Amino acid sequence: MRGSPPLQLALLLLSFIGLAIPLVQLTSARETVAAPVATIAVEGKALPVTLRLRFAHQPTKLILELNGQPLLADADVTQSPIEVTTNLSIPKDGIDLQLKAEWPTGTPDTAVTLDVEPDGLDSQSQTRWSVGPHLEEIIPFLWKP
Repeated sequence: MRGSPPLQLALLLLSFIGLAIPLVQLTSARETVAAPVATIAVEGKALPVTLRLRFAHQPTKLILELNGQPLLADADVTQSPIEVTTNLSIPKDGIDLQLKAEWPTGTPDTAVTLDVEPDGLDSQSQTRWSVGPHLEEIIPFLWKP
């Protein structure tokens, strides 16, 4: 015994409609909401900033400064990574951190990576390589609104 063709056609159409509704909802264009853009702090307003230094060989001397102010004053430089949280004012044209490091004689060329993570802004990372036992670099960091 065979079923009724009009009933079979109605069931087929209902199943297509049942599938079409979620597909239309998934594929239709919706109004998108843009994520809020991080704004750069105005000069004078300090943000909490996490600074992280990583190195392969332990330096005998490590200095990180911003405008002549030491940023690693109380940090233990015998371990890698070194992590310090401080408050920094980040102007619109970014910051220039001065990194000075020295290693014992005979240490191969080594990399030092500096990660800067301001609160509310994207984190940035830059790596510099030493040539011989000395490294002295100015590392610029710039955040775009």
